[in-house]
Amino acid sequence: MKSKRIIFAIPVIFFCLIIAQACSSLMHHAPETERGKSGLAEKSIQVADHKIAYLEGGKGEAIILLHGFGDHKGSWVQFAGEITPQYLVIIPDLPGFGDSTKILTGQYDIDTQVARLHGFVDSIGIKKFHIAGNSMGGLISGIYSVTHPDQILSLGLMDTGGIADREPSGLSRELAKGANPLIIETPADFDRLLSFMFVQPPSLPGPIKTYVVEKAIASKNFNKKIFAEATPGNMLELRLKDIKAKTLIIWGDTDRVFPASSAKVIEQGVKGSKMIIIKECGHLPMVEKPEETAMQYLEFIK
Repeated sequence: MKSKRIIFAIPVIFFCLIIAQACSSLMHHAPETERGKSGLAEKSIQVADHKIAYLEGGKGEAIILLHGFGDHKGSWVQFAGEITPQYLVIIPDLPGFGDSTKILTGQYDIDTQVARLHGFVDSIGIKKFHIAGNSMGGLISGIYSVTHPDQILSLGLMDTGGIADREPSGLSRELAKGANPLIIETPADFDRLLSFMFVQPPSLPGPIKTYVVEKAIASKNFNKKIFAEATPGNMLELRLKDIKAKTLIIWGDTDRVFPASSAKVIEQGVKGSKMIIIKECGHLPMVEKPEETAMQYLEFIK
């Protein structure tokens, strides 16, 4: 079982690294416009051996939003635009990703990232906050809520990793055939990947698509490092009973990476939690359905 979990985790990571390059590329091409609309400013802070880049905007109770494997703070920008009028929103690039420091000799396992997040929170002076995360960011959020419960006002888990499959996902079925839809070798592979991850795939201009593929190849050594370290398996599932925070679970109904049945596992495992399934949505609800996802989230944390 453990080996199967490791095999499953590797292509998930690879996908997120590729998607991160797309998000990063788009954000760097028009950062001021998108951030400005959402009321966010770009900042950075040194925490131990990593410089952590982050977006911050709004005022009120603090909300920390965490991206998934290889992803980028820019994935939350549209979602955050619905939130900043009422809350202080903080969106870090997790160490090793986006504009934060990448150290080839560093460790990027979940427990280490949770510890780094705690250092980041302490450095920016936030005592209590809402926390939400997507994919591996959801796993980090969940583990953080267990290890530092006194800081957490609420927990949001969006298509989160760390739950053992109850049914074969689209991804696991492809892998069983010997095919890996998440390996990018040509532009056509990238189109196929977007179709796999989204119900309505975003459209990327040709030059950006080319850049994304080239960056993925150039990052192969760091990708291999992440493959070796990020093996979440059922790490969150084992800790569900320890989550005491008010918890919202949001899942895309067409998530081919982590099946929607995982949302039910979390709902049953976390007392008093609420589950919402977003219709016609894939693995990244805050990207594919930002307004609807933000509305549900806001309603829950009020």
